[in-house]
Amino acid sequence: MQLEQLKQEFLIINESIYFDEHQYLREQTNNATRVQLFIEQAERLLQNTESDEEQYYLLGTLGHCYRILNQANKAIYYLEQCLKKVEANPQRKMITLIRLGEAYKYNNQHNEALQLFEDAQAIQRAHKIENYEDFIYQHKAKCFMELGDNAQAKEFLKSALTIRKDKGVESLITSTERALQLLEEG
Repeated sequence: MQLEQLKQEFLIINESIYFDEHQYLREQTNNATRVQLFIEQAERLLQNTESDEEQYYLLGTLGHCYRILNQANKAIYYLEQCLKKVEANPQRKMITLIRLGEAYKYNNQHNEALQLFEDAQAIQRAHKIENYEDFIYQHKAKCFMELGDNAQAKEFLKSALTIRKDKGVESLITSTERALQLLEEG
């Protein structure tokens, strides 16, 4: 399988991913078998590629897929490998730190996750990288939700919502509004 085919398969897999309202909006899949098959294909392709670009994509994607299968240790492994590949690229480093933070959160290492989100936000601000601050706030909020600090979670969600309303992306607005609603119900 070639990388382009794998990317198409990943789009199909993304359709099986949902936010579990019973698990603090953690991403889950309703087709674990297909995700596992995708992982096997991606791991084979990773073994046979020398391209840094392809390795970056494959490592990040593998980390994401293992996380949604609740295999946080494997997710962390792949995302740490990915992080080594992106040191010179601030935007990719920031994105990888966010993904790695999520993996640590799924591994119930919330303090480590929060530190990685802070590191990502420092890069985002230092390099004035647009379009990610709301994601960082949302991930921090969900981490604080899991820690039971609903006041802090609410503040971060409100910050994310303000930015998302400015962006005007309805799916992001809805996601944050739903998180706030769950927080109020909880």
